[in-house]
Amino acid sequence: MVLRPGLGAKLRAFPARGDGAVLEVVFTKQEPSQDIVEPPLASIAEVLSVVPQRMIDAPDFSGIRFGGTNISMEPNRIVLIKGDDSDNEWNDHAAARDVHRIASGASPR
Repeated sequence: MVLRPGLGAKLRAFPARGDGAVLEVVFTKQEPSQDIVEPPLASIAEVLSVVPQRMIDAPDFSGIRFGGTNISMEPNRIVLIKGDDSDNEWNDHAAARDVHRIASGASPR
C-alpha cells in the first residue's frame, strides 16, 4: 500500500491470547510498507509491557482491563488497543469505525 509517494506504514500486530490485541502503525519515509504479526502473548498487559505507549502511565498493567478500542495518536505513530476478541471489535464495520475515529482525531463516536 502506498499512502503517498515516499510515505509508508509499518503495521505490527501483537495478539493477546483470549483478550484482544495491540496494533501499532508507524509511518515511515522512504521505506516500503509492511505488515508484521508478532507471536501471541498471554494478555494485553503483557503486550503493553513490550510495546512502548503513552496512553497509560502505570508500572504494572496486570490490573488493567480494556474494552472496545482505545486509540493513542502520536506524530508518526498510532497505537490501537483492541480489548477483546469479539466479532463486534474485528469485523469490517469495526475497522471502518476505527479508521473514522483516527481520521477525525480519535474522539469516541
